[in-house]
Amino acid sequence: MSNTTPSAVTETTTTISSLDLYLSLIQIPSITTQFYLWGYLITFLLGFTGNTLSLLTFSRSTLRNISTGCLFIILAISDTLYLFISIIDFAEFGLKVRFYHHVDYDQLCRFRMFTICVAQVYSAWLLVIITSDRWIRTRFPFKSNSICTRKNALLFAAIILIVVIGLHSHILLPFFGMVLPGIPNLACGANGNNAEYVTFYYYQWTIIQVSKL
Repeated sequence: MSNTTPSAVTETTTTISSLDLYLSLIQIPSITTQFYLWGYLITFLLGFTGNTLSLLTFSRSTLRNISTGCLFIILAISDTLYLFISIIDFAEFGLKVRFYHHVDYDQLCRFRMFTICVAQVYSAWLLVIITSDRWIRTRFPFKSNSICTRKNALLFAAIILIVVIGLHSHILLPFFGMVLPGIPNLACGANGNNAEYVTFYYYQWTIIQVSKL
């Protein structure tokens, strides 16, 4: 037997109807839609091509057995994952595909934002590791063989991935989800179910995002 009360159903229906009415009144500028459409098309063309070539290059046995080659392979995989998830934004904001009412938009928001944020930040820190790897090889050529090993590279990459996932794990909570579906930069965020999380997300989290990059 359902525990849902008629008043709760009525309140939910009213909220959804109000949101639908509000969304119908919002006119997204054409230049914004064109930016998402053509911007992502160019990004996909260059990004997928570049990452594929990078994977083919660094997957050679002579390169994948050194630390730098391993790190570039991981970087290409992370960037490719980011591009694949960005297809959702391309479809919704560029092609104007309506996901709202057709999928669980809260779950879509959590999956999309968590994966994009993790891939984006992880790729940035991988570049830091690659730069450090190259600097050590140049600055300490005789010690680099013992420091810049494939094992150490994979260890540091794994540690950073765990830290990045941990930092962004709050996005998977029920407090994050749909805000204004179909509206660029406003579709997902703190949904207002928890006042403390709203404060954290729009204030403390903003500072953390700046500092971690």
